[in-house]
Amino acid sequence: MIQKMRKLRMVWVCVTAMMITAACSNKEIENDTLIDLSEIQFTMQEEKFEPEENLTRAISAEPQSVDLGDGLTAEVSLTEDVQEEAPQTRATISDGKYFIFAINEADYTESPHMTGTFKNGKFTRDAASPRLMLNPGTYTFVCGTVDGIPSPSAGSFFTYGETNTMVGVTKHKVVGSGTTNVAFVLKHETARLRFKVLAYTPEIQNATIKLTSDAVQPFVNYYNVNLESSTSNAWGTIDTQPKKVAKTPSGNDAKFVQANVFMTEYEYLLPDVQGNDLKLNFVSGTAYGNVNLAGKTLDLNVLVQTVRNKSYTIQVKLKPVIYVFNDGTCGALAEKGTRTPVGVVVTEKTATTDGLAVALKDDHANSGGGTGVQWYNDYYHEEEDNATMSTDPTVNINDLDGYHWTYEASGSKDGTTIKANKANYIAFQKAVSYNPGVAINFGGGKRGKWFLPSFGQWILMMKTLAKVTVLPTTITIQGNYGGMVAIPDRQRLQKSFTDAGGTALDNYWYWSSSEYSKKHATVLQLDNLSDDKFAITADEKGQPCNVRAFIHF
Repeated sequence: MIQKMRKLRMVWVCVTAMMITAACSNKEIENDTLIDLSEIQFTMQEEKFEPEENLTRAISAEPQSVDLGDGLTAEVSLTEDVQEEAPQTRATISDGKYFIFAINEADYTESPHMTGTFKNGKFTRDAASPRLMLNPGTYTFVCGTVDGIPSPSAGSFFTYGETNTMVGVTKHKVVGSGTTNVAFVLKHETARLRFKVLAYTPEIQNATIKLTSDAVQPFVNYYNVNLESSTSNAWGTIDTQPKKVAKTPSGNDAKFVQANVFMTEYEYLLPDVQGNDLKLNFVSGTAYGNVNLAGKTLDLNVLVQTVRNKSYTIQVKLKPVIYVFNDGTCGALAEKGTRTPVGVVVTEKTATTDGLAVALKDDHANSGGGTGVQWYNDYYHEEEDNATMSTDPTVNINDLDGYHWTYEASGSKDGTTIKANKANYIAFQKAVSYNPGVAINFGGGKRGKWFLPSFGQWILMMKTLAKVTVLPTTITIQGNYGGMVAIPDRQRLQKSFTDAGGTALDNYWYWSSSEYSKKHATVLQLDNLSDDKFAITADEKGQPCNVRAFIHF
């Protein structure tokens, strides 16, 4: 009996041992099927940011002008952002830290998250990161930036702005040792925005900027892996980290060819941020020698609404009163160096048009011991002198070529007279002979020659230097006062001249080269200047008025 029981025990032990061996064998077989994807090649390409093309049609072409104080104005406009590459191409992924995990499509289980860096085209797993071990099967692989996605998970997760947040989703079949590559195209979950600062200065010192909003804006998005898209999830006010404005320029602007370009880094914002609530804040910095930028703010109404994967550049032109110097360059008085100012800039020089400046002093004034000069030296003169004339104020305001009336034969009715060369045209003679006290060292084409300005060029001066926005709608005849409009900033207008050693505009009438009728030429009426008003007046050509010359550069 005892022998029989011993035999039964031996059989049970053998069976148990066989069961344990079988179980271990099955476990080994299961582990043998896991495939280590940690060291395979991960191909990552980045979706290209696209410049927003539709916004330029949605806003006014005119830049928004803002008075920043301290004699500084800013012109804000949305400008074309640079297309990095042809749209059909992809970029190599940006260097940085990424996560990768996989979702088993059979049971929706989620693998451990592998993290690592992608640099110089190679993904390297972090030493402390779990390995990506998967059974054969079909998986949804998810890859994204660690910055901007703090807690990725299967199905859905939160994404944040302020960083170049990207997510890529791809399906891939894991088939054992043949699995050698998983390819991602990472898509941007944000828009990006940078600033292009234009200034007539060689350096902007220690400048930093940030974005803020008054109202709540999209702050957190909810990303759905299956849909591969995001929706807004939480809102908050925007207050970004300060970013530097380049100290030295990247070059001259393509349009405003004498202005230097200072770029900022990109800011990243979630989609659907409303531009009319955004503000650009200068946190620190100085420009134009000693103008403090800190605390100056600009509304960004030129940006309508951010769109995912769109790239925006907002141009901010910072300008004090700008002067043209004797060498044809432009800048602020504080940075003139050895140059001598000869005029106040009325319109900036561009790649296709000359700049325009007004002389610092009158050539001949009626007050202060002067007698004024006639447009034409015959009190009874009544002939059509210019090729065209008009009693319409709009035509006079749009007349922008005093050089034409002064120097070109085609500007005269007979097609042969050049008023700059004829002694009878006294106002023209005084303008062309203006002496700024230093030699003019620029020329070519219309540049470098003083001339009697057209009426429209006087208006340009009033807009630029006196901030005039409402224009006269009538022309009064000699001695008949009316049609006065406001001068918003007479002090700025006059200081533009006196700060550079010039003389303020006289409280009187100034000739233009525009012709009103056979008997009259158009004048800028400033004898109500002390009351901050001006008008368009037509004066008889034989009457004395002041002359102040203009020049192209």
